[in-house]
Amino acid sequence: MKKLFKINRHNMKVHIIIVLAIISTTSCSKSKKVDTLRVGAMAVAECSILQDTNAFISRGIELDILTEASGAQISDGVIGGGLDFGYSNLVSPILANARGIPLRIFGPVTLESVSKPRHALLVLNNGPIVTAQSLVGKRIALNALNNIDHVLLKRWLKSHGVDPKSIQISVLPFPDMLLALENGSVDAAACVEPFVTMAKRSSRMHTLGNYFMDGDENSITAVSGFVAKEEWLQKNPDLTRRITEALVEAANNSKKDYANSIKCILKMTKTPEDVVKIMPPVWYADKAELYQLNALRDAAVQHGIIGTNINVSLLQYN
Repeated sequence: MKKLFKINRHNMKVHIIIVLAIISTTSCSKSKKVDTLRVGAMAVAECSILQDTNAFISRGIELDILTEASGAQISDGVIGGGLDFGYSNLVSPILANARGIPLRIFGPVTLESVSKPRHALLVLNNGPIVTAQSLVGKRIALNALNNIDHVLLKRWLKSHGVDPKSIQISVLPFPDMLLALENGSVDAAACVEPFVTMAKRSSRMHTLGNYFMDGDENSITAVSGFVAKEEWLQKNPDLTRRITEALVEAANNSKKDYANSIKCILKMTKTPEDVVKIMPPVWYADKAELYQLNALRDAAVQHGIIGTNINVSLLQYN
């Protein structure tokens, strides 16, 4: 009986230890705070890093991703307080700051060059548009007014001898542009990947030019990134650090883990997998260089998007 009693006491100790361990684990998991953030995004590959959930969950962040048609709309949502942060072209924060609204860029940015294109002005094969001059009086699909696409399209037209005022703009979301071009609603489409690759694969469209490039073979354009109000970033320093780290990790993962990158793009864009596998990858950098932001600011001033110069060195949040 004594031996049996000792065994029972031992079993009781083991059970107590196990129960305490479970309670401790449960308590820790309940006490670990998860911050849920409303994030504005577009159905483009550049936003696919937001789908790398492990990078965010491991830092106690859960994203509620809301899809909009343009970075300009997302920036307005961030400014209005409906979004905590969001994806945006880099002209929108320039425009906001020119209006006295301290919208800041943080985390990685995307870049584009002649050798690594992401945008293109698309036209129909065997159609009436054969040169930039053919665009005079025609309709071009654009995803938003007064954003980077609008500014750089104006710059591209002017550099090719076309007065930007001589063309008509039809505002359309990127996913709707190819159909509009095909049915004749527009004569050209200022488009981005993955839709550029989809257009080329259709054998019915081709590229008239990359309107994001200024003609310099060696130039690199800073295109997009993530923005938040300066006040929000300052009030949430730890959260800002964790978001930034997660975005950087996700951007690096997109380069190292091809299979996961494909999954994230498919989830973000709903693009056919065979298209995703052949389109050019997104080019991420830790931050935009000052000369790149200056070039965007100067183009925005030159083409009447903003009426005053601003100090672009203040745009990036440190």
